[in-house]
Amino acid sequence: MKAMKMKESQKRTERGGVIRGLTSVVICGLFLLSINSVQAQSQPQQRAGYPQQGNSQQQQRQQQQQDEFQPYWFAGAGVGPRVYFGDHNRRMEVSDRFSFGGDLFFGRQWSPVIGSRLGYSFQSINGATQNGSFATSTSSYYIPVHRLYKQEYNVGNLYADLLVDASNWWGGYRPDRFYSFVPFTGVGFAHAYDEPKTTSWSLSIGILNRFRLSNNFDLVLDARGALVSDKFDHEPGERKGEGILSINLGIICSFGK
Repeated sequence: MKAMKMKESQKRTERGGVIRGLTSVVICGLFLLSINSVQAQSQPQQRAGYPQQGNSQQQQRQQQQQDEFQPYWFAGAGVGPRVYFGDHNRRMEVSDRFSFGGDLFFGRQWSPVIGSRLGYSFQSINGATQNGSFATSTSSYYIPVHRLYKQEYNVGNLYADLLVDASNWWGGYRPDRFYSFVPFTGVGFAHAYDEPKTTSWSLSIGILNRFRLSNNFDLVLDARGALVSDKFDHEPGERKGEGILSINLGIICSFGK
């Protein structure tokens, strides 16, 4: 019996080795195939006996557009929902966490890829508190089992962003491109206007999605995550920071473009 079990174990080991070997071969083959595919896409296709006239003209046109680019100013505005991530907010009903706000900003596109903007966001924040800070009422608990009161307070965030137009970076500059993918990062200061007032640094990261409407107007979907101090809502905990998530739908007007 022991001998039969050992033989069966050896067979399973051999089968496992074969399967692992075949898997490695398949993975290596797919990896090499993907490399060849990328190389084939990156290399211009040329028919035998014919020069790459079309590709050369396209490159010349893109280079001409790049040379014709002129820095321009822009201004924009947007409105949309807000969600605050604090110490106790996860215990709230999802629908109670959402609030509303807006952004105003202006900036300059320095090159086809690099831009900057200065802006101000304003929003009402909904949260939950144990110590009563920013509480709408302390006469009764919002969540009795956790002894939490409901919070509501107004916040402003002054920020400066660095914008990177990834579409122009990866695909070349095209002034008539319909959609542009623009990641950004920024720094600023957030301030709570209600008592007890508080101020904190803020660090932002997000995506500015631009949809071309005309030469001077773009529709934008602006998603931002802003990190603030853990003490911003006057509920100090063991977190390294708290956050404000905002999503705006708005418009950008470009000047001298």
